[in-house]
Amino acid sequence: MAEIRFTSLGNIRDPNLLALIEELEQATDVESAAYLSLPLMVFLTQCVYPGIEPGKRVRISSARIPFAPLLDLKVGKLPDGDLRGLCQELAEGHGRALEFFHGSKLAAFLNKAIPRIPARIKVTSSKQARQERIVRQRRANRDDASH
Repeated sequence: MAEIRFTSLGNIRDPNLLALIEELEQATDVESAAYLSLPLMVFLTQCVYPGIEPGKRVRISSARIPFAPLLDLKVGKLPDGDLRGLCQELAEGHGRALEFFHGSKLAAFLNKAIPRIPARIKVTSSKQARQERIVRQRRANRDDASH
């Protein structure tokens, strides 16, 4: 069976997943229409990395919307189906069983389980110069060894 997180957003038919996507749109200002041909995981990642600041993670919260029955629902109370399956996949990707998160609200679970994108490491000019010297030295050593 194909993993739900890799299903194209436009191919999702499960009413609970569609309701979650709608709540996430309202809670994060990320519009799903731009991601219809992409996997669901890309949309979820965009919800926590909306691009306001490159590499800046933003927490999913139901505080911005008046009614969020799914985001405020405890993971242990999720109905069977694709939504629970997605949460199981995310929990496994996080290295835990879904039961570990039963007391968490879905919004808090998503904040924990959606993979982090490592921040870019800034290369300083001195660090870059050192790396270039090392590369030149290794090349020179290789050339010396071949003669």
